[in-house]
Amino acid sequence: MTIKEDFADAALAAARAVGLTFALVLVGCGGATRDADDAATELEMNGAIPAELEPVANTARTDLARQLGIAPDTVEIVSAETMTWPDSALGCPEPDMMYMQVLSPGVRIVLRANGVEHHYHGAAGRAPFRCPDERREPARKAPRVD
Repeated sequence: MTIKEDFADAALAAARAVGLTFALVLVGCGGATRDADDAATELEMNGAIPAELEPVANTARTDLARQLGIAPDTVEIVSAETMTWPDSALGCPEPDMMYMQVLSPGVRIVLRANGVEHHYHGAAGRAPFRCPDERREPARKAPRVD
């Protein structure tokens, strides 16, 4: 291999690294992203909660019922979906707090009790928590990286 070929290979590798870094920055800065390519979850498509999300959705349901002082079976699970949050705030930052800027796999659960929707956010190894409307950040679809 000649010096010219070595240089061309190194330049190509550097260009790929810059492109990948740029794509990761776009995803990290873009807000919470859904793991599915298109917005429909299993729940929205057929009314069923994905089996892997049932335990965490039921934990959220039980917590909301406890907070509201109502029976858990009166709390409806509206949706449950996996998410990739853009940072460790999990889409629910507290004022004047700093958060690690890392992509955080997790869940978003929407419950309804007494006609009012309540949002729960969570991540691996952490129980879902209720996110008040004033702190909740909207989820956005991630840019496609081809």
